[in-house]
Amino acid sequence: MSILIPIRKQVLRLLLGIMTLLIPIALPLGLLVRGSDQIFLTSVNSYLYTEIRILFILILVLFSLVFIVYGLVYRKGRMELFTSGFLVLFIAFFPDSYTDSWAGHLHTVAFIGLLGLLGWLIRHTFNLPLGFPVLTKVGTLILILDLILLIWVLAFNSLWPLMVFLLETVMLWLFTVGILVRHKINKKLGG
Repeated sequence: MSILIPIRKQVLRLLLGIMTLLIPIALPLGLLVRGSDQIFLTSVNSYLYTEIRILFILILVLFSLVFIVYGLVYRKGRMELFTSGFLVLFIAFFPDSYTDSWAGHLHTVAFIGLLGLLGWLIRHTFNLPLGFPVLTKVGTLILILDLILLIWVLAFNSLWPLMVFLLETVMLWLFTVGILVRHKINKKLGG
């Protein structure tokens, strides 16, 4: 535990896992509650342009703060944690405008980079010193899906745009699975 802020890293990891589990659920549910005709959009980022924009930004700011606090409190993976936190803030406050502007492309790169960092965090930062194979495999799978997402966005997005939302959701939920596996390993090793 850190001397600066008395927050256990298990609590911070669980908060990150809960948020990545809830993002793909809360956003469509928010549109459903608001009475929107279309609740599943082509990307998680698309919810920034809906009537639940404030909810999405709030979730992203909380997500970012947990990453930054984790980085402030613990040394392992500090740069990756800070980078993740600042990427989330960038995504929240500098959305793409679905134009071919450099800002739109930068936003897309930031989001794909963030998803890749989630895989890296599970694989290296949140993994144990000896490296548990399950966590390494989950992190690797997230990284592979991130590469597939990048290829899809660049080459095949016009075929089935909803594929982006599905890939993003799977990666976010794999991150949650990695967090839960790590939590279970901690409990088993501690008991």
